[in-house]
Amino acid sequence: MNKEKKNIFLIGFMGAGKSTIARAIKQKLGYPVVEMDERIVKEQGMPISKIFETYGELYFRELETKLIQSLNQQEPTIVSCGGGVAMRQENVDCMRDGGSVVFLTATPQTIYERVKNSTDRPLLNGHMNVAYISELMEVRRPKYEAAADILVATDGKTKEEIRFYMLHQANKRIVASVSKHMNEPLEKYPMNIENLGNTSSASIPLLLDEWNKKGRLNSGDWIILSGFGGGLTYGASLLQW
Repeated sequence: MNKEKKNIFLIGFMGAGKSTIARAIKQKLGYPVVEMDERIVKEQGMPISKIFETYGELYFRELETKLIQSLNQQEPTIVSCGGGVAMRQENVDCMRDGGSVVFLTATPQTIYERVKNSTDRPLLNGHMNVAYISELMEVRRPKYEAAADILVATDGKTKEEIRFYMLHQANKRIVASVSKHMNEPLEKYPMNIENLGNTSSASIPLLLDEWNKKGRLNSGDWIILSGFGGGLTYGASLLQW
C-alpha cells in the first residue's frame, strides 16, 4: 500500500498562487521550497525577460527541464513551477515520476489582478489584459489538467483553506486506492486522515479510544490510518476496531 512520491509540484498559470501555497505547505511539512523561476534567474544572472530576449524561449524551457530533473535527485521538495512547465510532456513525465502534481486554478480576472503590475512576465508583454490572459489560459488548460493529480481552485480562498483542500483531495485518493486494493466498496472505509485532522501518530490511539467512548466507532469498523509527506505521498495502514 505504500507509494513513494517525494516532491510536490505546483503547476498553473502565472499568478495562480503557486508561490504563496508553496510557502503554506512548507509550514505544514517543513520541506524546502524551490521557486523555479527564481532559481533559474539566479543561476543565469539575469531576469526571465532578458533570458527570452537574449537566448529565446526554447533555451529557457530547456533550463526548466534540467531543473526538474535535478530536483528529483534531491531531498523532498515543494516546487513552485513556472507557468509553462506543464506544456512539455517530458516535464510532466518527470514530475509524475518524482512527485505529485497539483494544478492551482484561478479565473482570468483574478490572474489579471494579481499580475497586472508585474514587469517580468514576458508572455504578457504588450498583452496585459483579461481577454488575452483568458485566451492563453484556455490554450494551456488541457495540458495542466492532464498533468495534475489534484486540482484546486484558489479564487476566494485563504492559503490555509487551499492547503486543507489539497490534503482533502489527496485523502480521497487514498481511500479510493485502499478500496481498489482490497476490492471493497468505498463505504467500508469511513475513517481516514480527514477525520484525524492534524493529529500526531502518537496521539492516534487516544483519539480512537475517545471516539469509541463517544460511540463514533463500532466493533468491526475499518479505519484507514494515513500519513502525508513530501509530494503528498502516502502510506496507508488498515486497522479493524
